[in-house]
Amino acid sequence: MAKGSPPWIPGSTTYLASHLPGTFSANAFVISTSWVLDLLSETELLKVACSVWTNFLGVTAVPTTVENAPSGDLVTGVVRFHGDWNGGLALTMKKQHARDLAAAVFMVEASEVSDEDYTDLIGELANIFAGNVKALAVGSSTLNLPQVHVGEFTDLQLVEGGQPLLKAVLRSLDESVLIRAF
Repeated sequence: MAKGSPPWIPGSTTYLASHLPGTFSANAFVISTSWVLDLLSETELLKVACSVWTNFLGVTAVPTTVENAPSGDLVTGVVRFHGDWNGGLALTMKKQHARDLAAAVFMVEASEVSDEDYTDLIGELANIFAGNVKALAVGSSTLNLPQVHVGEFTDLQLVEGGQPLLKAVLRSLDESVLIRAF
């Protein structure tokens, strides 16, 4: 069966793996996740992210290169998917950028934004973004509640090798935001 075959169609790799005894069934998750992400490109992730930034935050965002990913004092919003797509999405940015975005949304100075304010905003951004991406995916998946991690977030071991399957970066307010699908 050709690459991109739905995992629930008999004859696809995931269907076969999930219905054969032995070691094959352990790989069904990775194959299923890869299949869904084959349909979602870096360009589509960036389109959704830029749309969320514009419509929810009222802030312009533009795609940039992965080499411009944020580093330093970071915060990450993560939403995990379960069902036909078992994986998730992560949005990572500098804490100060998260504070600046919260200030724009709440129409206050960045110095008035509490840690709780910006972490709530990042969780909500991740949730809105994941919901929009979920609408593009085929099959049925449910979203977990968003989680926010302050500091370096490397908990992507849901996929083989712990590497994201897609990475993209956008810029808003002269800062970068790393988007990872895993």
